[in-house]
Amino acid sequence: MFALIAIALAAEPASETPAPPVPEAPPVPATTGQAPTPPPPVVASVAADLDSPRVKPWEVDIHVAGIVLENSALGEFNRSGATTGGLRVAYRVAPWITPFVGASANGAGMSHFVEEGDSGDLFETAYYQDQFFAGLKSAWAPSPYFGIYGLAQGQLVLGILRIDDDADVDDNPGQIELEGATGGVTGALGIQAAAPVRGDRVDVTFHLEVGYAWNAPLELGDVATLNIQGVFIRTGAGARF
Repeated sequence: MFALIAIALAAEPASETPAPPVPEAPPVPATTGQAPTPPPPVVASVAADLDSPRVKPWEVDIHVAGIVLENSALGEFNRSGATTGGLRVAYRVAPWITPFVGASANGAGMSHFVEEGDSGDLFETAYYQDQFFAGLKSAWAPSPYFGIYGLAQGQLVLGILRIDDDADVDDNPGQIELEGATGGVTGALGIQAAAPVRGDRVDVTFHLEVGYAWNAPLELGDVATLNIQGVFIRTGAGARF
């Protein structure tokens, strides 16, 4: 009988111990592309400054300048002046750096008549000048519509001296014409005011600057040497956009 009980107990299935639950792996996030790398702080600052609606990188102005020449070898040209008109184009590449290029010209800014001997003939001596320049401008503006600036530039000067009874005619028979070229540097300080037009997209500008222009002596053949340098005042109007 004990043998039958032992066989019966051996035949019963052993109770199963439940296995611990397996944790589920977290879902893999879907990738939509690589996240953009933020720009360096300096580059971002300059880009934000140039993109600001209050900052217009382009600047174009027309100007008139009067220069008081220090000395020359042509007698009555001493202590005289020359008036030039020109165009200047600038583009701001950084908050404190604005390169520019330009050109200016004057027509017979210095001229006088000389009576020849007893004949009474009058001959006009006139000087014409073209100038091409490039430089850098640095401005400080406490407000979007007023600022002060300094500039430095290098220039190429082309000069023509004519002696004739009518120097404005460049092909008169018997006319004496002398040409020369020189170069130099200029430094100036100025003030600028601006007024907005067309909303905030364009500013009309006005400027006034005072400086000193230095050029190497201008050799005009064997007739004369001009020292075309001295203090100048330049003013004009333009636009920023």
